[in-house]
Amino acid sequence: GLWTQTGLHWQDVRDRADTWVYTKEGPARGFETSPEAWELVGTERDCRMQRVNFTLNSNPAYGRLPLDSPLTVQAGETRSFL
Repeated sequence: GLWTQTGLHWQDVRDRADTWVYTKEGPARGFETSPEAWELVGTERDCRMQRVNFTLNSNPAYGRLPLDSPLTVQAGETRSFL
């Protein structure tokens, strides 16, 4: 799965969200609003991410977003996630 760090924090069940993970080869810049450029690689229903505080000394936890299948990123390859 894809492990991610986020500044979002959902506190209880009503704040959970369905999450989709998209990727594309190369940089994301200029493709943020181009759906045809992105491939859906994972979904998670009722996702709740861990709290991360980037302004204080913190020990952030990482949330897990499962991918539908393994995704290989080659050395030197640029891959974007949305």
